[in-house]
Amino acid sequence: MILRTRAAAHAALLLPLLGACTADPTPERSTRADRTYQVPADICDRLDYDLAGAALGSPLPLPAEDLDQGPGFRCDKWFFDGGGKPGGFVHVTVRAANSPTEARTGFDQTAPASSASPFPGGDAINADGIRYQRLATETTIDVVDANLFVGVRLVTREPMSAEVKTEVAVAAVHTTQHVLQLIQGTEDT
Repeated sequence: MILRTRAAAHAALLLPLLGACTADPTPERSTRADRTYQVPADICDRLDYDLAGAALGSPLPLPAEDLDQGPGFRCDKWFFDGGGKPGGFVHVTVRAANSPTEARTGFDQTAPASSASPFPGGDAINADGIRYQRLATETTIDVVDANLFVGVRLVTREPMSAEVKTEVAVAAVHTTQHVLQLIQGTEDT
């Protein structure tokens, strides 16, 4: 009887320790409902368009444009082709919704599911939801994080080769991470 009790006591002490050894060491991201973001009014000016240019080419010597007439921002920048780069443009959409629920509903309604597997480096994007889209001339990442929606779209002038698709996907990931880093520093809790 004592042996069973001691064995049960040892098992009770050891099982949690064994579970800690085999558990995934990466902590899960918080999804607090009270997290909200404010988008800086100069977001289009603060974006590093060279991140997209690494895959698209040389930037046109024109300033990026904020094309939105509503509560969000749509920033566009065009690139020349040449030097093995396809040319095209990057289009960044940023909106801060009134609530995380509103942002998530908008995210879920814009497209039913990802049409591509995660892009190289995409697992490092820090957000509540991520969707990847890839077409012949277009690579898109849509992200929702609390009340924030971010869309990054890189468009080429012609259909992409496999090598260019990879370069453009990596540039889309880097651009998305950059946009989120600019905004996530404005978190109100």
